[in-house]
Amino acid sequence: MRPPPPIVAADADMAPPSHSVEVFNLLDGGLRDGGWIGEGRPKGGHALAILPGLTHYTIFSSPLFAAAALAFLDDEQG
Repeated sequence: MRPPPPIVAADADMAPPSHSVEVFNLLDGGLRDGGWIGEGRPKGGHALAILPGLTHYTIFSSPLFAAAALAFLDDEQG
C-alpha cells in the first residue's frame, strides 16, 4: 500500500497557507500533540509542510521541496 501524499505548499502559494492547514485538519492532522514517539500523529500518516519564501511558481525548483519530500519518504520507509 502506498503512503498518503504529504501536503506541501509555498507560503506565497495561490491559496493561503490557512487552506493547507484546513485540509490537514480534515485529514486528522494538527489536532493534538504528536507525542514523543509519534503516537498522536494523524491516523492516515499525512504530513504538512509550508515552505517559506516560495510561490507556486518556484516551489518545485527549491531544495526545500526536495528535502520535505525526501524526509516524508524516508519516514515512511521506516
